Amino acid sequence: MNIFETIETVTGGTEQFHSQFLADALRESLCEDRSLFDGVWRLATPDGWAPPDCAEISTEEAAGEGRVDICIRSDHPVKRIVGIEVKTKEESAESGQLEKYFLGLRAAYQDHCVSVSYLTPFNECRAGVNEDKLRTVRIFKEFSKSSLAAKHVSWLDVADIDWDGTDLWKQHQAYVRNRISSCSLLKESSVDRDRGLCEFFGANAEQGFFDELAKLGILRQVDGVEICLSEYRGNLSDFAVKFVNALEILIKNDRTSPLVKKKDKFTEGQREPFLDSEYREVHDALFNLSQEFSHVWVEGEGNYGVRTAHEKHRSGGVSIVTSRGSDRLLVGRRR
Repeated sequence: MNIFETIETVTGGTEQFHSQFLADALRESLCEDRSLFDGVWRLATPDGWAPPDCAEISTEEAAGEGRVDICIRSDHPVKRIVGIEVKTKEESAESGQLEKYFLGLRAAYQDHCVSVSYLTPFNECRAGVNEDKLRTVRIFKEFSKSSLAAKHVSWLDVADIDWDGTDLWKQHQAYVRNRISSCSLLKESSVDRDRGLCEFFGANAEQGFFDELAKLGILRQVDGVEICLSEYRGNLSDFAVKFVNALEILIKNDRTSPLVKKKDKFTEGQREPFLDSEYREVHDALFNLSQEFSHVWVEGEGNYGVRTAHEKHRSGGVSIVTSRGSDRLLVGRRR
């Protein structure tokens, strides 16, 4: 039995859990056997940053308008701080997030040398020939253009650190290798994923969907459409109804699997930032799709995606809309 697999079965919001677990393990290592702390420090920091004598480790550290998952601050022998942004799924990666956290930490700790690293299932080295198919790799490459010393770390790199931790740590190592960074995920990525809505739902459904979006002033683009909800502040209720009607063209398509029953993997707590925002009506309407259709569910870590079971993808389903913060939605992205 693996406790992390048990946790996964009862909650979809595990990303923050793994961040906290790693932070706790780092604190324990710092106090006793330092091999884990020193190993993570070397993986996550710029070349030449020797492990510090002591450090403070925090989670959800304020960084500008957001919060970075793990922060390690050291004042001796050199004032340094490294923020570690954690992802356990490709879908939760957000463009611009690393840049935002780097600038936020640098403004908050002006007397420290600041670096930000990215901890994801795979980095360029671990992804191999599939690197260009991974969103996290693409996002990090863009960030590294302006932050040359930044590091992209794979969970596999962390799991490979030889630390004589508890049995719980050994279970986490196994969970990383079998679930978070399973080679099967790379095999899925190796398949040609450059497919649009047409390939999943047919040309007629795709055209009908984009025709409905056009009525809202949303024009079709090659690689999906990003919708800024601020443009609809004047009548969010009307937008929510029309947008959901457009999505139902896909949900009710004969290629979906209405007899499949799925459960949401996005907790009430995870929904709060969206339902407490000024765009509550839109998010509430999207969340309600999983109540109306048994084969539709909501999942995510920070942002969420609404997915529908599909005749060829009954388990993982097909994403029909994803959030990018509370004020933006992304639809029609090729996968």
